[in-house]
Amino acid sequence: MSDVTSNPADFPRSVLYARPDSLESLNAAAQLGADALLVNLEKVAPEELPAARQVLSDFLSQAGRSGSRAWLKLTLDQHDLDIAAISGPLDYIMVPDATLTNLANVAALLDVQETAAGLPAGSVRLNALVEDAVGLLSLREIASMPRVQKLGIGRVDLMAQLRMTCDPEGPEMTRFLVDLVVASAAAGIDPPLASLYQQADNDEGLRKTTARLHSIGFFGRTAVYPQHIAGLNEIFAA
Repeated sequence: MSDVTSNPADFPRSVLYARPDSLESLNAAAQLGADALLVNLEKVAPEELPAARQVLSDFLSQAGRSGSRAWLKLTLDQHDLDIAAISGPLDYIMVPDATLTNLANVAALLDVQETAAGLPAGSVRLNALVEDAVGLLSLREIASMPRVQKLGIGRVDLMAQLRMTCDPEGPEMTRFLVDLVVASAAAGIDPPLASLYQQADNDEGLRKTTARLHSIGFFGRTAVYPQHIAGLNEIFAA
């Protein structure tokens, strides 16, 4: 079971992806109403990563920063450099392609970086993003890893590996989604976080699929479109 505790009042309803292009862009995104701002290093071009990490560091170290709580999504293979950029309060790290090995590595790196940044020990929690069949079969163990407080699922990558061609919002995915809910409950961690809705301007589709995810035990959802924030906040407030 995770050694990090949480409570329902702390569950984010909406988690907005943001590129670390500039300090100004992150500060603006933090004022859009999402409960959390997910600074995404995973999709940054390799040559741009040093500058992006500096933007992240500047964002986190601001005194009196307001708006959305800060999250970070790591790169796939430079976790040490990503975590070295943590300079101030951070709620969660999303670990893509989560495995027992990389989760243990991230937790160990955080033990050192929290001390270096003057953060309370154990304050940064992990959102383990399961994106392949091995991860699905290891859910119970992943949910019990140190610092892991929330699971997530990368449906597009998972479906590609499984050669599934169905709608990622369709009922064919229900079994995998419920597996995350069960593993989370068994480990005593927070409900899993749902992955983003891919259609920008389909509010009815967003609300319908989000309500369904909420009904099977998910709480909160990522978003790339600011216009999705209000709907997510409303549905998960119920």
